Amino acid sequence: MMYSFNRVRFKRLILSLVLPIFLGGSGHLGALQIFADSFSSEDLEFFERNVRPVLVQSCFECHSHQSKKLKGGLLLDSRASIMRGGDSGAVIDSSIAENSPLLIAIHYQNVDLQMPPESRLTENQIKNITRWVKRGLPWPDEPEPSPNRSQKSDFDIEKRKAGHWVWKAPVQQALPEVDQSDWVEEPIDAFLLHRLEQEGMFPAPTVGKRTLLRRIYLILTGLPPSPQQVDAFIEDDHPKAYEKVVDQLLGSVHYGERWARHWLDLVRYAETMGHEFDYVIPNAWKYRDYVIRAFNEDIPFDSFAKEHIAGDLLEVARLRKDNGENESILGTGFYWLGQQVHSPVDVRMNQLDVLDNQIDVLTKSFQALTVTCARCHDHKFDAISTKDFYSIYGVVKSSRYQQSTLRPLDRIESTVKTLEGFQNEVQNQFASKFSDASQASSDLKGLIQKADVTLLGDVSIDGFEDWLFSDEAMSFDPFVKAGTMVSRPGETPVVLATREAIDSAKWSVALQGALRSQTFNISHRYLHLYASGKDSRVNVVVDNFNLIRAPIYGGLKKNLNHEEAKWITFDLGMWEGHEAYIELKDTQHSDLSGGGAHGPNAWFSVETVLSSANAQPPSLQRPSLELSQEDLSDVLVSKMDSYAHASDSIPLAPVAISMTDGNGVNESVFIRGNPKKLGEEAPRGFIEALSHKGNPSIEGSGRLALAEHIASPDNPLTARVYVNRVWHHVFGKGLVPTVDDFGVLGQKPTHPELLDWLAVWFVNEGEWSTKKLLRMLVLSSAFQMDSKSSPEMDAKDEANDLLHKMRVRRLEGESIRDSLLKVSGQLDPKAYGPSEKIHLTSFMTGRGRPRESGPLDGANRRSIYVEVRRNFLSPFLITFDTPIPFTTFGKRSQSNVPAQSLVLMNDPFVIQQAEAWATKLLSLDISNEAKLIHVYETALGRLPTGEETRSARQFLKEQKKAHLKNVHGPEEAGKGAWADLCHVLFNVKEFIYIH
Repeated sequence: MMYSFNRVRFKRLILSLVLPIFLGGSGHLGALQIFADSFSSEDLEFFERNVRPVLVQSCFECHSHQSKKLKGGLLLDSRASIMRGGDSGAVIDSSIAENSPLLIAIHYQNVDLQMPPESRLTENQIKNITRWVKRGLPWPDEPEPSPNRSQKSDFDIEKRKAGHWVWKAPVQQALPEVDQSDWVEEPIDAFLLHRLEQEGMFPAPTVGKRTLLRRIYLILTGLPPSPQQVDAFIEDDHPKAYEKVVDQLLGSVHYGERWARHWLDLVRYAETMGHEFDYVIPNAWKYRDYVIRAFNEDIPFDSFAKEHIAGDLLEVARLRKDNGENESILGTGFYWLGQQVHSPVDVRMNQLDVLDNQIDVLTKSFQALTVTCARCHDHKFDAISTKDFYSIYGVVKSSRYQQSTLRPLDRIESTVKTLEGFQNEVQNQFASKFSDASQASSDLKGLIQKADVTLLGDVSIDGFEDWLFSDEAMSFDPFVKAGTMVSRPGETPVVLATREAIDSAKWSVALQGALRSQTFNISHRYLHLYASGKDSRVNVVVDNFNLIRAPIYGGLKKNLNHEEAKWITFDLGMWEGHEAYIELKDTQHSDLSGGGAHGPNAWFSVETVLSSANAQPPSLQRPSLELSQEDLSDVLVSKMDSYAHASDSIPLAPVAISMTDGNGVNESVFIRGNPKKLGEEAPRGFIEALSHKGNPSIEGSGRLALAEHIASPDNPLTARVYVNRVWHHVFGKGLVPTVDDFGVLGQKPTHPELLDWLAVWFVNEGEWSTKKLLRMLVLSSAFQMDSKSSPEMDAKDEANDLLHKMRVRRLEGESIRDSLLKVSGQLDPKAYGPSEKIHLTSFMTGRGRPRESGPLDGANRRSIYVEVRRNFLSPFLITFDTPIPFTTFGKRSQSNVPAQSLVLMNDPFVIQQAEAWATKLLSLDISNEAKLIHVYETALGRLPTGEETRSARQFLKEQKKAHLKNVHGPEEAGKGAWADLCHVLFNVKEFIYIH
């Protein structure tokens, strides 16, 4: 039961503290930061990515210095102009944002004031502009435009490269000499101490062993140490006792769980798509587990990067140690973890938005550059052109979604060779019988040429030679001739093909495969396929839109559930002029929201694909093999039985979300970000400023070349960006504080020489090893400093930019929740596997709400193993600043708001854990005094002070009396009192902070 007597008093106390904040604060909640002198890099990036493009595309024609005829006297091409307003007065209400005429106009709230007048902005555009206005109109510091100023970009790549440090390769730095040399334990100490000594400062003293142990446990594993682990460390006087603990933690599976969570923030990890119906992203959890394993196995970061960008294209895939499955391909799953819009009206703009997000996550995560700010125009500050953006756009656009099998082909190669031997024997028996009929197939080409059709693929004429064959079933010669044995489900596991075709079940119905066409322009209204299959599907993927659902896109998919070949027709009238590709896949759930798993009975067979202006397909008679009873000899039946036995020995393979290559297609620059207004072609490649040797030769999509480029030791950003991310998580603040933006709008490094030294060391001596990097950082004297320093030092370095002491910071929401489970003794240490269902409160409502709620405690699993549903995120985690997964978040917010105290006081999960901890505590055969010591050491890693002990004794006494008054028996009252004390310790700030 839940004991609430003391919590009532706590609630009253908290309310007395927080109500004045809500009721007595000055100003309106919608008040703007109008008089801000500067804006954060995040605000400016939001403006460049989400607001400026809309202004340029929808407003500047009538409201800019370049307008042929300025309307209403209103200029919208500078912040100062917007604040001045137009002929009708101000367009921004600086006290109540919602009353701003600009917002009223774009919301179409006034029939006499609707802007843009020709068509309303999208809901997302309106939302972004509203947010921008409420933030105070963030706008970078740039010259005021003038009517005479040319619209042509003044983009000068060489000037920009020369003017900013990130484009220059890191230089090997010599270790600086310092006076206090005995303080230097690791090379980084020399750099930090050198700066301090230059400023006449000295570092804080070494922290106590208890605080140090709690610090290293929380930073490396996200879990606090147990009292036994604390006591063992205190008693170990060996000089390398701390080093031994570090190595133990780096070898723990909990290390990978902790550091994988940091990485998942970068790739906006979620398991559903958000938007209207919050469709599930199938097998997303397999990507999460891949990341955990990668950190635990210390996969070199350059390899990790290559696997993310082009893991499906690597010449040699990395295989799992335990089961031999393909690990490399799992990395590409990150592309598909973003949001997806259900039935977008403008599919081309949707494609732009999706690819923009994929490029944004890719380039921020690995390069810390805001490349997508160049979507509509050359980057305003960095050496990134619009052409650069569309060069990368072409690479990603030329790639495709797939649920790939994880089984390496060599696992089944010997079985396929056995099957091939049977095939050769049987086909020889029918070669002469079908030779005359095969000759007739040459006549098909003439028939097609006479008809009003465009041939896209035919098994006899071109052998589908330009099509893309993916996965197991397509990797072992899927072409069948008349007389070829093919696998089928049901009572007849093997049949003889009677015509030529591409058949996914030629070798086994257990093999999964996909056949995809080249990207083509839809020029005919009708698409015809002559095909058969079971539990399979044909998709027409228009403009890379894979979420093929009604009401708009339902007609772009057809299920194959007929064993005899027949014509399948698509009416593509509304899509003429769009780009598309055709996909045949042996699963009926082959779009983004489907499970993707290959069913035990699934197969497809296709013979001809063509497009036509006619609704009726041409009448074609393909020659087929006619079998007589004499042909079905006992010998043949025996061989077919042997074939069936070998084919059935192949099990179904596991699948996971991934990327696969399409045909390489360059994209043209979208003028002002409008996909309907095309400029010059942008050859597939990377950022010109980083291509010192020119873009490498591009094959296929170009992702493999892009991966090699980003993971190259010569790339000036990759190592710098990653070591800075690791530094941020170890020391609480990056050497470059803006960890996701190394550009001009980002902050400069506080220790540029140290950053360069780390980057060079990481590549050369560190061999791209995260564990080696972490080990050096946490064994340093800097990491072992106290978080308290002298007033003199604090005055000289108020923001602690020089790291004269260790930074104090709050734990992330996941670590707070995990610590509650660990301290209460309820944590299930089970690693990996499918996610636990999110617990749904009564307030978590809306479309896409799961039918079932998960348990309150998340089955006692670590937070990383609990579902991340975009429309139903954990309220507990959100309260503690777990980011909304829509883009890269390398640095989480560190808010301090009343809701956090209220959650720790009132959340049923917190109360549940306090009671579970009390139950466990009372089961210990120790005295009450020992229990007091035990709870403090368990929660805070230290012993209680004398005052805390006295207060706790008195608290327990009063709480027991209170529970007795509430008609609890003595035993229940005692348990309630201990549960209240446990709950109090959960609410101590020290419990949720790293010191």
